[in-house]
Amino acid sequence: MKHTWPTSEEIKQLQEEEYDRAYKDDDEPDPICDCGEPGYACCCRRLAEKIGTWPDGTIFDQNLD
Repeated sequence: MKHTWPTSEEIKQLQEEEYDRAYKDDDEPDPICDCGEPGYACCCRRLAEKIGTWPDGTIFDQNLD
Protein backbone atom coordinates (compact mmCIF):
# COMPACT_ATOMS: atom_id res chain seq x y z
CA MET A 1 0.00 0.00 0.00
CA LYS A 2 1.48 3.32 -1.05
CA HIS A 3 1.13 6.19 1.35
CA THR A 4 0.96 9.70 -0.03
CA TRP A 5 1.65 12.88 1.86
CA PRO A 6 -1.59 14.70 2.70
CA THR A 7 -2.68 17.87 0.97
CA SER A 8 -3.07 21.06 2.99
CA GLU A 9 -6.83 20.37 3.16
CA GLU A 10 -6.20 16.88 4.54
CA ILE A 11 -3.76 18.32 7.09
CA LYS A 12 -6.47 20.77 8.24
CA GLN A 13 -8.85 17.81 8.63
CA LEU A 14 -6.26 15.94 10.73
CA GLN A 15 -5.81 19.05 12.89
CA GLU A 16 -9.57 19.25 13.45
CA GLU A 17 -9.70 15.56 14.37
CA GLU A 18 -6.88 16.10 16.85
CA TYR A 19 -8.67 19.07 18.44
CA ASP A 20 -11.84 16.96 18.72
CA ARG A 21 -9.88 14.09 20.30
CA ALA A 22 -8.21 16.43 22.78
CA TYR A 23 -11.54 18.02 23.71
CA LYS A 24 -13.16 14.62 24.32
CA ASP A 25 -10.17 13.36 26.32
CA ASP A 26 -9.77 16.65 28.25
CA ASP A 27 -6.23 16.77 26.90
CA GLU A 28 -3.96 19.24 25.14
CA PRO A 29 -4.07 18.80 21.34
CA ASP A 30 -0.87 17.66 19.68
CA PRO A 31 0.28 20.13 17.04
CA ILE A 32 0.01 18.77 13.50
CA CYS A 33 1.48 20.68 10.56
CA ASP A 34 3.16 20.25 7.22
CA CYS A 35 6.91 19.67 7.09
CA GLY A 36 9.49 22.07 5.75
CA GLU A 37 8.67 25.13 7.81
CA PRO A 38 11.50 26.23 10.13
CA GLY A 39 10.77 25.56 13.78
CA TYR A 40 7.98 23.06 13.12
CA ALA A 41 9.87 19.77 13.30
CA CYS A 42 7.83 18.33 16.18
CA CYS A 43 4.43 18.87 14.55
CA CYS A 44 5.76 17.56 11.24
CA ARG A 45 6.93 14.45 13.12
CA ARG A 46 3.47 14.04 14.67
CA LEU A 47 1.92 14.16 11.20
CA ALA A 48 4.43 11.60 9.89
CA GLU A 49 3.67 9.38 12.89
CA LYS A 50 -0.09 9.71 12.32
CA ILE A 51 0.00 8.79 8.61
CA GLY A 52 2.94 6.37 8.77
CA THR A 53 5.34 7.99 6.30
CA TRP A 54 7.56 11.02 5.82
CA PRO A 55 7.00 13.46 2.90
CA ASP A 56 9.56 11.60 0.76
CA GLY A 57 7.63 8.36 1.19
CA THR A 58 9.99 6.81 3.75
CA ILE A 59 8.13 4.68 6.29
CA PHE A 60 7.92 6.34 9.69
CA ASP A 61 9.66 4.17 12.31
CA GLN A 62 9.69 5.57 15.83
CA ASN A 63 12.28 2.95 16.80
CA LEU A 64 14.86 4.89 14.76
CA ASP A 65 14.93 7.86 17.17
